[in-house]
Amino acid sequence: MGRKSRKDIATDAAIGYYGFSSATKSFPKGVQVEVLEGGSPGEMRGNAAKIGQEVDKHWNESVGSLSHTARISSEDMKYIAKKVGLSPNDKLVEEWMVEITNTHPQVCLVTITYNKSRKLLLVNTDVTQ
Repeated sequence: MGRKSRKDIATDAAIGYYGFSSATKSFPKGVQVEVLEGGSPGEMRGNAAKIGQEVDKHWNESVGSLSHTARISSEDMKYIAKKVGLSPNDKLVEEWMVEITNTHPQVCLVTITYNKSRKLLLVNTDVTQ
């Protein structure tokens, strides 16, 4: 069996993070999952760069006990943004998460939609334990 794809690693991390069954390795019926895979290495600008630098400091402490992969939720991003003196809202947090993903090939952004709930999770597929 070969190495898992980044998309599969990110999906497994989301299953564990959001408390879905790790035994079935899948989401319940009705849950929509989208995975945006990392882009080419690039330079972030403005507040996204400020957030990105702080996120880089948190990957190692954000490794999940089930997935053994680093992950940071949108709620974690709000905390990080406040830590660096920014006032985050959901729209800004999502923009920063997308920009981090687009400029870091090892990062995936998992979006989970169920009913009217929408959750975002950054997964760094290179930081595992």
